[in-house]
Amino acid sequence: MRLLAVRVQNFKLLNDVSLTFSTDRAKPLTVIRAENGSGKTSMLYALSWAFYGQDGLPDEARTSRLLATTCPAGVPVEIKVTVDFEHTDPDGIRSRYRLIRTAMETPGMGDAVTRVPHPPRLLRIDPGKGEKHVDESLIDRFLPRTLQSIFFTDGDHVEKFITSTTTSQQQAQVHGAIRSLLSLDRLRQLAKDLDAISSAARKAAAKAEGADVESKLAAYERATVEVGRVQGEIEAKTEQLTVMTKQREDWNGELQDLRGLGDLEKINAQLAEADREHKRLQQEIITTRRTLRDLVSETHFSWMMGHSVYEEGLKALEGLSDQGIIPGTSLHVLQNRIELKQCICGETLDMADPEGKRRAEFMQNLLAQQQALSESSQRLTAIYHTANHEVGRIKAEIAEGNGFHARQGKHLETLTNLRELLLAVAARRERLSEDREKIDDERVKLLTSRLKKLDGQIRAIELDLPSLQSSLDVWQKQAEDFDRAYRLAKDKASKGDQTAMRRDIADDLRALVSNTLARLESEYVSKVAERTSAMFLKIVGANPSEEGNVFIGVRIDPTTYDIVVDAQGGKTLNHAFEINGASQRALTLAFIWALMEVSGTEAPRIIDTPLGMVAGGVKTRLINAMTDSPGEDHPDFQVVLFLTRSEIRDIEETLDRRASVVTTLSCSKDFPTDLRFDWGISSPVIRACSCSHRQSCRVCARKYDSDNGVVFRDAFEVSNAAV
Repeated sequence: MRLLAVRVQNFKLLNDVSLTFSTDRAKPLTVIRAENGSGKTSMLYALSWAFYGQDGLPDEARTSRLLATTCPAGVPVEIKVTVDFEHTDPDGIRSRYRLIRTAMETPGMGDAVTRVPHPPRLLRIDPGKGEKHVDESLIDRFLPRTLQSIFFTDGDHVEKFITSTTTSQQQAQVHGAIRSLLSLDRLRQLAKDLDAISSAARKAAAKAEGADVESKLAAYERATVEVGRVQGEIEAKTEQLTVMTKQREDWNGELQDLRGLGDLEKINAQLAEADREHKRLQQEIITTRRTLRDLVSETHFSWMMGHSVYEEGLKALEGLSDQGIIPGTSLHVLQNRIELKQCICGETLDMADPEGKRRAEFMQNLLAQQQALSESSQRLTAIYHTANHEVGRIKAEIAEGNGFHARQGKHLETLTNLRELLLAVAARRERLSEDREKIDDERVKLLTSRLKKLDGQIRAIELDLPSLQSSLDVWQKQAEDFDRAYRLAKDKASKGDQTAMRRDIADDLRALVSNTLARLESEYVSKVAERTSAMFLKIVGANPSEEGNVFIGVRIDPTTYDIVVDAQGGKTLNHAFEINGASQRALTLAFIWALMEVSGTEAPRIIDTPLGMVAGGVKTRLINAMTDSPGEDHPDFQVVLFLTRSEIRDIEETLDRRASVVTTLSCSKDFPTDLRFDWGISSPVIRACSCSHRQSCRVCARKYDSDNGVVFRDAFEVSNAAV
């Protein structure tokens, strides 16, 4: 879909502001120029609210006023956002729509407010026929609710999309974005339907095959239900954690902005450092847990559990070797020595030499005898030598202190130390929060109180997730074991009747669809990773082939959906702690752009303040990558960027080439501090003007425009105006 225009009425200070958007394929960029406090974020939230209602607002705004604070108490006011857009259906038919969302809000005393939301109205506009009401559920098909953070992005939080506090949060966000944009919903639903059909067919066949098969199938299905239940709990808690973490960042950011109140600045700095340390320790704990989990899949664990059995088997093989039943490695050795024309003793086997010829013929006869051995003897030979080698290696590593117990003990000690450090950091955070709460300021107290409560909720979820993951691992293992037992019992008792045939057919169809779905997702993930890597390296100016480059590439783990940044020397970078803010933004935006390109999604990409913490060549390359017109093999797209004058500096020429629509927002409250002209109104309000990124007028002119190369439209007027 493509945005055409929006009109916002009575949303915050946007009393009546209209914007149009670029629909030019060659110049897909729309720029909304606005300084801080001039309506960028309000406009972003107004658009998001229009499409998603309450869910499109940040948590704190869902119960707070949407009207301006200057609106009188007790007087109801209608809030209204009207969005005109186009959408192309799967048949290539483009239709125009108008979305209207309204709410009646009545301010009370203080911060009290009553808001009555009205159902949205979606109208299709047919040329010559007028407007026709259509089902509002189409909105979620045009811009899926699950992808709100993809379409409407706050630049100050953009890097958090892939640098969440925990890997599970990141996995949920990245995996969710990939799954939602891949257009595999019908196949995924078919897989679910076939699961139900297969389950019913299994039960019918098991009933005919006897109580043993029935009981084993019931045990498997109970374990499968538990796997789904625990997975659902993990997903729900992960989503809660994501929302809570963002809320904590918002409140903590506001608290950080409060300066000059006693030791607040010092406490904020210490808390920020403690937060970073807390996140780092959490990541190390996750990594150590993974390492401990992986130990049980290694050979040392197998040796520890069954070394007595292995050694008995090895003794039996050695006995066979002593009896000459198995020839050791003679086959391979003889073949190799004949080819090399040199005996084990060092003598020649060259056929040109008489003695060499005699030896060679002897060894060829011996080789023929060995090749005549039975297949089982050869298999025993291979097992004997492989086992000898592996046992020797394992015992040597155990002697060097690298056995299972030693490594497990080392990692358990590391995990214990990390947990103790995490508890110490948590205690320090709590102590600092208590110190900050003592500062005598109402807002500080309110925010610290909210953060303290939220921290408790976050800690509770963080404590729940590892135990839920452990429970999931147990149930998944049990499900595998029960499934294996059921299949053995089924094969043993199978009667080959129609119920068994129906079950087998249903199982085959289910496996076919599931495998196809997994393969398609894997292919899409690979394509998204390749495109993300190419765009990211281009934006940060990295050439993997040149010596000294930090970044080698980006990949997406097909199992966990982790976004991995590869560095020199076979290392990987933790993008939450080892990549700067500008590169984090570049990585996230590259991922979003790649995801939408690969999925073929035509949709607007709206970003508020995308260039914070970005400067120099990265800034230019980032804006070029975001605004480049789509190629022939890519779908149309729109880019809407909310930019300040400082963000625009140094990219003016790029905006000249790429932007076909530029609008400026200004707020009357900035006169006389920043605005040059008085609008002649008493209450603060936001207005739009048609000034480009190089211009100003009596609505938007600011005192520092000359520092940014902005030219007033009427030079005579500005030279004679009272400043």
